[in-house]
Amino acid sequence: MKKIEYSDLDWENPDIVIKFYESNYQSITIKEYINNKEDVVQLLNVKLQYINSLTKNRNYLKALRYSNEIKEFLNKHDSEQYYRNFCTENDYYSGVIQGGLQNYKTSIRIFSNLSKKDPDNVVYNNWYRQMRVNYITKNIKYLNYLGGFIVLLSITLDFGFNIDLDNWVLLLGLFSFICSWIIPKIIKK
Repeated sequence: MKKIEYSDLDWENPDIVIKFYESNYQSITIKEYINNKEDVVQLLNVKLQYINSLTKNRNYLKALRYSNEIKEFLNKHDSEQYYRNFCTENDYYSGVIQGGLQNYKTSIRIFSNLSKKDPDNVVYNNWYRQMRVNYITKNIKYLNYLGGFIVLLSITLDFGFNIDLDNWVLLLGLFSFICSWIIPKIIKK
């Protein structure tokens, strides 16, 4: 495998990295170089940069496919933990990808594990917190819908059909409607 001159490429530009990978490395699998650790390290670096670039471009499904390929390789061939740093980096990208796909529970689990391994890592902790907020916000909208429905039902029955519901029903609707906005703000803090 040809050595990569890292200085020759703008690794921060996702479009360039994607084009570079797809024209030079797409057909190469890590298994082809299993006996040469230097080549495996080089290929893992390139693949992880590719995953990072796909993630930056919000191409999450494609990034997930390559992330899973790396995870499978590391699970099978890294019993001595030689590629440990790649495993952590791949887990990070996997958590970001899952968050981008709105699989917040999976992302929370991944970032929770990463935060346990490295509790001082601010990036992992911030991602963990944000995924929790996103998960709760995504699910709390149902509380918002329920509250809005109860309030509208109460008003409609009261004015439209002259049926008076107990005040606690209206209060329950208002409470759930208001809580659905307040809870995510409290969790962010």
